[in-house]
Amino acid sequence: MPARILEITDKPPLQAELGNMLRHDGHQVVMADSASEGIRHWGTDHPDLVVLGSELSDEDGHQVVSRMREGEPAGSHTPVILLGSGNDVDSKVRGLRAGADCGDLRAVPC
Repeated sequence: MPARILEITDKPPLQAELGNMLRHDGHQVVMADSASEGIRHWGTDHPDLVVLGSELSDEDGHQVVSRMREGEPAGSHTPVILLGSGNDVDSKVRGLRAGADCGDLRAVPC
């Protein structure tokens, strides 16, 4: 079943590659290239999934997911995958504690 996916990353090559892969699989993709734009789309577009970069130019991805969780209505939950370069346990735990459902994955597996 196609999903509405919000992709928040400020890295154009990553944004294009992920967006193309997701659209190829039949999903509707909304792209945001800043934390502020992503939060706005999250509030208005009500995505089924958020794919979020951990290092945005205007705000840390961990802070963004925390803000999303604080603003979520009671009883609702939008899954968030937090992308990042960290591959250690501390980075993953930090993402999960911020509210991500999957923390600090490599953006595109090698």
